[in-house]
Amino acid sequence: MLSTISGSIRGYFTDKEKEISIEGFFGLTDWDKEDFTLLDNKPIFKKAVKKLGPLGWYEMYAFEPAFALIGDAALTMDNLVKVDARVHMLLLRDLIDQPKIWSFNIEEDLKRIGTSLAEIAEKHRP
Repeated sequence: MLSTISGSIRGYFTDKEKEISIEGFFGLTDWDKEDFTLLDNKPIFKKAVKKLGPLGWYEMYAFEPAFALIGDAALTMDNLVKVDARVHMLLLRDLIDQPKIWSFNIEEDLKRIGTSLAEIAEKHRP
């Protein structure tokens, strides 16, 4: 059986480790140098805020059509939009990332750990 394996880092880091990581990122980043530029090498963040307004929770500025689709032609202020970051990042991943597929026998693996697809389905049934 072929199947796609995906995962989450949820639970991988403790709350304290996440806090230290976030503090380090924001505390050590020189924000004057961290700005995306267009082909003319001029920063665009302030222009984006002026054109589209400030970002809300889960929002990001993005190019549509995506750079992953059309390359440098996407890098114009006319193509800049505000999007839901969660949805946009999933779409970009689908555009640029080849699916990672491994071949394995899930029934055998589940039997080895003492469960079955039916048991798992029953546990998660609403």
